[in-house]
Amino acid sequence: MKAWLELMRAALGPTVVWDFCVGILLAGLHWQPGLGWALTSLLLIYFAGMILNDWRDLALDTKIGRRRPLVDGRIQPRTALGVVVLMFGAAYLCAWRSGPYLADFSLWLMAIVALYDLLSPQLRNHIGPALLACARAFSLCFGVVASEGAHQVVAKIGIAAPLSYALYFLFVSRLAQREERGVPGLNGLGFLAMAAIAPALLAQFQHPGWLFYCGWLAVATVLLLPAFKRRHDHWTPAWVQLRVRHALSLAPLILGLALLASEDGHTRLMAPIALGVCLLVNRLVRSYST
Repeated sequence: MKAWLELMRAALGPTVVWDFCVGILLAGLHWQPGLGWALTSLLLIYFAGMILNDWRDLALDTKIGRRRPLVDGRIQPRTALGVVVLMFGAAYLCAWRSGPYLADFSLWLMAIVALYDLLSPQLRNHIGPALLACARAFSLCFGVVASEGAHQVVAKIGIAAPLSYALYFLFVSRLAQREERGVPGLNGLGFLAMAAIAPALLAQFQHPGWLFYCGWLAVATVLLLPAFKRRHDHWTPAWVQLRVRHALSLAPLILGLALLASEDGHTRLMAPIALGVCLLVNRLVRSYST
């Protein structure tokens, strides 16, 4: 079971659940029975995408000696691919079961995930970060689409939160592309700095209070300080991977900032939950990371 949890990147699963819940909170919606099916669909797509990614990269992972379940034989590649097909099918059925709006939207997300995973290395290098950013923005909107339909997303949650979240993942993903060969410190710091600036969109489109700006400063400091100390060094592949994992574990805080920027007082009160999600993810990463 541990091998499957590693393969599915289960440690980051709570961030996907948080994406979904924050979308619901920002839209001011109440929980409905169909949302459980929608969340299940989203998680199945996420886990299937992680498995498919490792299946596609098996040759590269073997070459560079990564310790992953498909590389060391704990899970057979054919078995993994079969599970991906079953997960995608189950995700579509759950999306269809959630109500009249989500089935087509889930197919778009599955297409984005599959395209990202199956692209050639050259194409993934060019458009992979944009696809990943789009997928995470979709996950934020997933519950709203299930409840209200895709045409209501902008009216319910606006564009600032999805765009800032997408930009954060765009630049973290750009840094992740340097995991195999490392990167000059200033270049790596630049990617993280752009990720840290992403919440500026929340301030541009909304009128947050001082708590938002304090939270934004705290998140930027935690994200950038370790990288800033090594800005003049060459970051090794292992250290790039460490910074990427650190940035991914902080992703829930970006949505916490989106909650803080909300005009609704009850919604702002939900923002501290982001800290608990980060702590949970960090604990899980130590147990189920590859």
